[in-house]
Amino acid sequence: MSVNHVIFEIPSDIQKSSDAGVYQRYGSVIRNDSGNIVKHLKEVKVVEPAQKAAKSLAKNKYAVAIGTGVLYVGGAGYYIFNSNRYKRAAKSSYRS
Repeated sequence: MSVNHVIFEIPSDIQKSSDAGVYQRYGSVIRNDSGNIVKHLKEVKVVEPAQKAAKSLAKNKYAVAIGTGVLYVGGAGYYIFNSNRYKRAAKSSYRS
């Protein structure tokens, strides 16, 4: 069984009546004391902060260019580091 956290948008007048005990919420349905449906609540999509930041950075062409440059330089540095390490390992095993 999985658990999903869902966030509903509750209008202020419905929330006040619910706090006063006039309405009760059953899932996404608001009912009055008689059991009649007063309102169906709408689900609100919540964007994670990291997703929101990534989307805003993707729209910024300078951030994309800097990020691409950092990845390129980092990848080249990683390749050079490992290449030199394997060359030293090969030389030391050849001498033995």
